[in-house]
Amino acid sequence: MKVRLVKDVVWTKLDEEVAILNSSTGTYFGLDPVGSRIWCLLADGLGLDEVIATLLKEYSVDEERVRGDVKELIDELAGKSLLEILG
Repeated sequence: MKVRLVKDVVWTKLDEEVAILNSSTGTYFGLDPVGSRIWCLLADGLGLDEVIATLLKEYSVDEERVRGDVKELIDELAGKSLLEILG
């Protein structure tokens, strides 16, 4: 699965958190440190498997849990028109 940021999305990293704004819809979203790490990896163009592999190296967590959490976050962000799922 690949995703891309929606063209009207601007974001900034504040310490370990990320603030995201879709300037055309006014949708604002804040991410905690782990969500922020996922966002930054996606913003760098990594695919789902690459994001998961990176998170497994950085955190002591089960792969199934990481996959579920990343998918849930992607679905939520896509639902708020902050990123697009490409397939």
